[in-house]
Amino acid sequence: MTAPPELAEPREGRAGLGIDARPEELAASLAAQALRHRRERGHGRYLDDPVGFICGPLHEELWSKQREIAEAVRDHRHVAVRSAHDTGKSFIASRLAAWWLAVHEPGEAFVVTTAPTFAQVRAILWREIHRAHQRGRLPGRVNQTEWWIDGEIVAYGRKPADYDEHAFQGIHARYVLVILDEACGIPRSLWTAVETLATNEHSRVLAIGNPDTPLSQFKHVCDEDSGWHVIHVDGLQSPNFTDEVVSDSLSELLLSPTWVGERREEWGVDSALWSSKVRGEFPVVPAGQVYQELSASQQWYGELPVFSRIVGGADIGGANDAAHMTAGVLAGVVAAQPKGERQVAPEGALIRFAHFEDAGPNVHDRFVDWLRSWEHRLSRRVELRMDKSQMFGISMLQQQGFQVQPSKGGADSVWMGINLQRRRMADGTSFFTEELTRAPVRGDGTPGLGRSWFSRMTNVRWAQQPDEDRAVPGVPIKRDDDTADADRYLHEAVDGFPTARGPAVSKRTLGGRKRARSAV
Repeated sequence: MTAPPELAEPREGRAGLGIDARPEELAASLAAQALRHRRERGHGRYLDDPVGFICGPLHEELWSKQREIAEAVRDHRHVAVRSAHDTGKSFIASRLAAWWLAVHEPGEAFVVTTAPTFAQVRAILWREIHRAHQRGRLPGRVNQTEWWIDGEIVAYGRKPADYDEHAFQGIHARYVLVILDEACGIPRSLWTAVETLATNEHSRVLAIGNPDTPLSQFKHVCDEDSGWHVIHVDGLQSPNFTDEVVSDSLSELLLSPTWVGERREEWGVDSALWSSKVRGEFPVVPAGQVYQELSASQQWYGELPVFSRIVGGADIGGANDAAHMTAGVLAGVVAAQPKGERQVAPEGALIRFAHFEDAGPNVHDRFVDWLRSWEHRLSRRVELRMDKSQMFGISMLQQQGFQVQPSKGGADSVWMGINLQRRRMADGTSFFTEELTRAPVRGDGTPGLGRSWFSRMTNVRWAQQPDEDRAVPGVPIKRDDDTADADRYLHEAVDGFPTARGPAVSKRTLGGRKRARSAV
C-alpha cells in the first residue's frame, strides 16, 4: 500500500533536504556544505585549533604559556595577559592575528591592533605579523601596518590620538579580533573605542603587555572581578628557569638567567622594574612617591623621531666622593613630521635619551666630555638649564662654550617644576629610552657611581604627604634627588617656568585635550 503523500518519506536532494525544499533553504544548505568542504581542505580545519595552526602551517614552536594564551583567545571574548619581559608576548599575538584571518572566510574577519606609540605598532607587532604571513604563505599581502586580501583590507595597526574615543569606528565584520599590545600604556579613552568593535559573540579582545603601572586601565581589566579571563606570565616560570623542554632556538629568544641576574643587581628585587619586567606583576606605588605617574610603559621603542630642539638639565655636585652627584639629562622635543609622513609621537613630546650621574675627582671634566660628545654625535647644540644658585657650574659650562641658562628659582619653584614633569607623564607626552633604565657608565666603559634615571625618579619621596587642600603639596626629601632636579630644569627649558596662576604653556595639553585648571 502506498502511503499518503503527506506521510511519504521525502526524497533527498543533493544538500540533504527534501526535493521539495524551498530554494532559499537549498541554497543555504549548499553554501554550508561548500564551506565545510573548504574548511576541511584549507586552514579552516584549524578553526578550533590555534595551536595546531601555529605549529602546523606556520611551522613554529610554542611554550606552555603561549599555548594557554592561544586557547584562551579561542574560548573567551576578553583575554588579559600580564607578562614579564621576553616571554614571547608579541610573537603569540601576531600568530593569533594570522590564525584569525586564515581560518575565517575572506570578508568575514577583521583584525585591529594598537599600541601606545606608532613605533611600537609598526616595529614590534606588525613586524611579527609580516613574518607569520611569509612563513605560512598566507593569502594577500602585508605591508608595515596593513593586511590586504583581494583588494580588501582585512587587518590594520593604528595608534590613534589618545583622546579619540571614536578611533576605530567603521569596522564591521562578523569575526573581529582586537589586539592591544603593550596594553598598560594605552589610555582609558582608547579602551572605550576598542569595546565598540567587540560587540558580538564572535568577537575577541586580547590585551597583552608588561604590567608597568597600577594607575592604568590594564590594571583594572587584570583584576579578578573585571570579567576578563586573566593570564599571568612570570618570567621566572618561563622555560629557561624551569624543567620545561623547548628547542635551543626558542630558548634563545626567551628571558635569560644572565639578563635576570644583571637586572637583579642593577634594579633590585623590590623595584618597580623588577616587578613588571621580571615577575610580570603590577608594582606597588609606595606611599609618598612624588612621580606616581611615571611608569615603564613610557619607555620609547624603535628609532628616535626628528627633533626640533635638544634640551637638557644639569645639577652640578662637588668633586669628591662625599659630595652629592653631578647629574645631567638630555631629551629631544619631537618635531612635526614632514607632510605625508606618519607622526610617530605627539608634536612637542619629550623623549629622554641620555643620562649622566657620577661623583668623585674629575667628575666635572667627565660631565663636560659627556655633554660635548652628545653635541658632536647629534651635530646639534643642547639648550641647557641649571639651578640659578649654581653659578660656579653655570660659569664653568659657559666658558666651555655651552648654551646654559639659569633656572627661574624662587618660592615654591620646586613643586611647580615637579608639576611640569608630572603633567607630561600624565598626558602621554613624556618618554625615555632603554638607556635610562640602566646605570650610566663612564666614557671609558667603566661603571660610575650613579644609578639609573628610572631608579632615581621612582625613589623621590615627599617630605610630607601631599595635602590637596593646600596650595603647596609639600616638598621632596632632599636625598639622592640630583637626577630629579636636572630633569626638572629640563622641563623648565621646554615648557617655561610655571607661575602660581598655572603653567606658562598652552591652554591645551600637547595631546590636544583641554588642560585642567589646577596643576597635577
